[in-house]
Amino acid sequence: GSSRLLDGTDLDAEDREDRPSRKLINRYKQLNSWKSKQNLIKQLTDNVLYHNPEDKSGLVALNKPYGLPINPAEDIPHSLSTLLKNLAEDLQVGDLEILKSVDRYCSGVVLLSSKPETREKLKKIQRRIRCNRLLTDSYLAVVTGHANLKLLDDFRVKMKEFPKVDNPLFSKVHKEPVILSGVSSRQSRLKHEESRRHVSCQSVNRSSLVPLSLIKICPSSVKNHLIRVWLAERGYPVLGDSLYDYRVRTVLGQKIVRGPEYSPANRTQILPTSTLNMFGIGKGEVWRLPTFLHHWRTILPGWGGKGKDLTIYAPPPEHFLQTLSEAKIEFSMEELIKEDSIATFASEPKKKTKNVEILEY
Repeated sequence: GSSRLLDGTDLDAEDREDRPSRKLINRYKQLNSWKSKQNLIKQLTDNVLYHNPEDKSGLVALNKPYGLPINPAEDIPHSLSTLLKNLAEDLQVGDLEILKSVDRYCSGVVLLSSKPETREKLKKIQRRIRCNRLLTDSYLAVVTGHANLKLLDDFRVKMKEFPKVDNPLFSKVHKEPVILSGVSSRQSRLKHEESRRHVSCQSVNRSSLVPLSLIKICPSSVKNHLIRVWLAERGYPVLGDSLYDYRVRTVLGQKIVRGPEYSPANRTQILPTSTLNMFGIGKGEVWRLPTFLHHWRTILPGWGGKGKDLTIYAPPPEHFLQTLSEAKIEFSMEELIKEDSIATFASEPKKKTKNVEILEY
């Protein structure tokens, strides 16, 4: 039944008549609230994507739940690293270590191994990926706005200091990634502490109800929130991303992209009324939205030997799928896999000198 205060106030009233359905928000409240450590370990074991006893490398792929940090955090009792021993016992393998992960506020493919030499094998594969200019990791993101994207972007990124901004990210002095367009030489990038990055991005479907879209994005790196920053600068921030949403604002129907110097002390996402109504929330409750970013596919070329690639797929979590359904965004994992292909990026512009071309990551 419903809960009431002594004065007769119905505590559940906000979840019923006076607002649109709040079932999505109630679903989000349940994220990261595992009933017990054993319950979480079972969820991790049930979400193993790859564990082949015939694969002598000891590789294990996991579909990490949203909100579970890789390393211990003060505000949550569990982390992936502290549960590795329990997971290894359940899988009956040796001590597990993390080879490649996503951050706390992203779900999807995480690679583990029970053998130390597997890290070197993965490094060799990653060098091959870079040499062949492949974008082997693919993410799904729900973004704000009706996105119609299909492009391959080649750009530079630099961490820049903004001392006047409060609540710093990454260090004592506020730093944020800045995306720079145009081509520059490797020497110039080294001098200015810039990195060359690549992104392949394509819209999957758009909502027929509200300004939300599902996109597929394949980055060459995810360092320093690259996906979030790049999408915000394109005018389509990730839903639930309070950090970089400020970089785009709509003025008189036109999207205006702003730089990190406008970074507010209290970061929050601004959503249109129609989107707030779909979630059944007010402006002050936007913080309840999870970040809708999911690492759905990774490819390891030649993992099983010459010409034997290993592709690992991770279905989006339940709250992600439920949100797509409520927003009337059509999605089929089977179709996504069927139409999947590896994107490639252009090589470094060649110099006129005889210097050997070097790809920098």
